This record gives sequence, C-alpha cells and structure tokens, in this order.
Amino acid sequence: MSKTNVYLFIGENESAKLTKLKNLKKELLSAHLQEFNLEELYAKKLDLKTLEESFLRLPVNTEKRLLIIRGIDNLSKDCNQKLVSFIKKPHPHLVIILEANASNAQINKIAPYAQAMHFRKSKAYDVFDLGRAIQGKNQAFALYILSDLLLRGVKPYMLLGGLIWQWERMQKSLSEPEINRGFEILLETDLNIKSGRLKISTALELLVVKLSLLV
Repeated sequence: MSKTNVYLFIGENESAKLTKLKNLKKELLSAHLQEFNLEELYAKKLDLKTLEESFLRLPVNTEKRLLIIRGIDNLSKDCNQKLVSFIKKPHPHLVIILEANASNAQINKIAPYAQAMHFRKSKAYDVFDLGRAIQGKNQAFALYILSDLLLRGVKPYMLLGGLIWQWERMQKSLSEPEINRGFEILLETDLNIKSGRLKISTALELLVVKLSLLV
C-alpha cells in the first residue's frame, strides 16, 4: 500500500482532525456507500480478532473501503504488532486512517508506512467553547472539549453553570419547548451527579449528547 492509502493523524487539535477526516470521507466514499464501507474502531476497546476481521472485509459496490482507528496511542501490544505487519503488506482495497493524540514508541513504528499529519492544539478550551460546539451541533468536538476540560480538573458545577448561562441566551434561536427541555436535561444532570446515580463523566457526556440533539 502506498503512503497515500494510510493516514496518520497526530495531535490534540480535535477540531482540525475532525475537519480533515470529514473531507477525506467525502473524497474517498460517496455518502450512500459509507454505511457498508466505513468502519470506525476505538483502540482502547479493540481486540486482536476484531482488528484482523476488519482487515479482511471487502468493499461493497465500490473499489475502496475505509477503516478508521481512533486513539492508536492506546493500542495493545499485539494489536499494534498486527497493524504494523499489515500496513507493510496490505490489501489494495483498504484505506486506513489512524488517529492519536500524541506520538510514542508504537506510533514511531507505524509512521514510516503512513502519511503523517500533525494537528497541534492552538488553544486551551473553556466551557464557552463547549457551549459553542453544542450550539453548532458538533457533537464529536463537544465531547472532546468536555474530556479535555475534565482532564484539566475543571469542576462539574463550573461546567453546568457555564452551560446554563449559555442556554439562557439561546432563547432567541430555540423554541420555548426546546429551551424548557434543555433546562430539564441540565437539572437532571445536576441531580444525577449529586446523587451519585451516574459517574460524573458519564452524566456530562449524556448532557452534551442530549443538548446537541436538541439544538
């Protein structure tokens, strides 16, 4: 496989990575073909058998299929060895996009066989960036910002307070039932966190998803 068929996205600028990924999807596969020819895997949950099966699948009604593996800096040792072995002598019908937040020894073994693209983080995100991502219906980016904020130690009550403040200012762009439903979801999240009914990260992820679907 030529390097143009293996892409390696490295860096923490999730917005830029998502934009590039979206463009590549459009370039490589028509929208009506993506259901059967686009597969997305997450390294943390990936086992060797699943990876091997993904390599063997054939495209449907097109010449190429697209395999995306996210978080390859978290690949298990056996999966990483299989990936390196495969991209040395791959199947010509498969285009692979590999994504990682940072480089490490495992990724350095992959890089010689891939077209590497670096996406450096340009800023530290805040709760207002999170609100704007939700308002823009950019759910994947919003979840990334949420993860970034939690990793940096931003307190849940600060996130909820910021989102409530922003939600109040969206009344001109949303209907009254939508605004009211949003406040219900925010209150529900607050209760889930305070009661311990859900993990903080899970409760906030559900909040982001629900608000993104509502706007």
